[in-house]
Amino acid sequence: CLVRMESRSTDEPVFPLQCTVKSYAWGKVGGSSLVARLARRADPTFCVEETTPYAELWMGCHGSGPSRVVFPDGVEMPLGDWLAAHPESWGSRKQPALPFLFKVLSIRHALSIQVHPDAESAARLHVQRPDLYGDANHKPELLCPLSPFEALCGFRDTETIATFLTSVPELRACVGQEMAREFEQTESHEALRTLYTQLMTRSEEDVATYVEQLTSRLSALREEERSKEEHVCLRLAKQFPGDVGVFSVFLMNYYRLQPGEALFLGPNIIHAYISGDAVEVMACSDNVVRGGLTGKPKDVETLCQLLSYETKTIPSLHGEPRSDGEVLYSPNVTEFELGRLSLPPGTTHSFSPSSLSPFIMLIYEGCVSVRPAGQGIPGREFGVGSVLFVPAGRGIDVTTVSRDVCTLYRCGTGCGLRR
Repeated sequence: CLVRMESRSTDEPVFPLQCTVKSYAWGKVGGSSLVARLARRADPTFCVEETTPYAELWMGCHGSGPSRVVFPDGVEMPLGDWLAAHPESWGSRKQPALPFLFKVLSIRHALSIQVHPDAESAARLHVQRPDLYGDANHKPELLCPLSPFEALCGFRDTETIATFLTSVPELRACVGQEMAREFEQTESHEALRTLYTQLMTRSEEDVATYVEQLTSRLSALREEERSKEEHVCLRLAKQFPGDVGVFSVFLMNYYRLQPGEALFLGPNIIHAYISGDAVEVMACSDNVVRGGLTGKPKDVETLCQLLSYETKTIPSLHGEPRSDGEVLYSPNVTEFELGRLSLPPGTTHSFSPSSLSPFIMLIYEGCVSVRPAGQGIPGREFGVGSVLFVPAGRGIDVTTVSRDVCTLYRCGTGCGLRR
């Protein structure tokens, strides 16, 4: 049962959360989805349909998928309501709601060529098109893979793009010979803006023709003759036949990340995730401006206007190892910070009280016992898929009770995980 309450006990060291599962077409299907498996492990009543895509697990207070606090007697309460009733749980950073949204992604095929607007643009777009942009927040985001992960992020350097304009005749034909020559003469950021806008606004009929020509040529090659970009191109064309986003492989940086690495994407950076599982944390927003590789509504004009046309690789982050064994990923934003901790069997880790921020913790691997820090009382056990909310000022001891290594991910506000 879900009820609203003005008050509820805060004596517990942690509060289990019931979190929202999102089904999008690009998600992995049925039991192949990490999201579905985590949800099922956390809640045995969660029914996994083998034909349903399970794309995202949302942990936080966003209105489109708020988490709910689950009390020992089974009563549930929206996390945002509980925080409003217990402002002391914020610590020194009083806020109207959690400023971050914590997610698990399970990606079967590419999700859209997209950009997240900066704060000023987000506020404007929310006023102009509330049907497409449901909130007024910006959405910087940090992604940390849980499996080998493919992504397209940011524009390639202009020299490489010029090379592809020569080696990929279908791309050159789609942007037009004159436009291609103008870009090759200057290779400037402004020329890239013009070139990319020309590509993205070409008629769907013309784009489909050139994509078909491209895939026909590449399909005729032996597998070993194709470049990695051409392999990705064929996969995207199979998922989205005739889509202009297929050409983005030649304009955007291609990444293959491993677990432990991370990518931080600030506002107005073009990107598209292709495949893999990951944890992701972002400012609490669901604003996405889409331009291709999607069946959802596109806003190509806004996308081309907002994009940063800087041409540089986005460095992968490896996190900052702390003396206590936790690895912190701390981009230069105030909304969030991500921690990753692996605990060998039989070990205990103490999370000291933080006066700065509450945090949300996901048990990704293993089983743990959690009790108030420094107290000898028996702990409460939580297994894979459990999501816990820890109020500010609350110290906890986490002990591995499984035979295998336990891996935890936790998210708090910027610098809020540091003690």
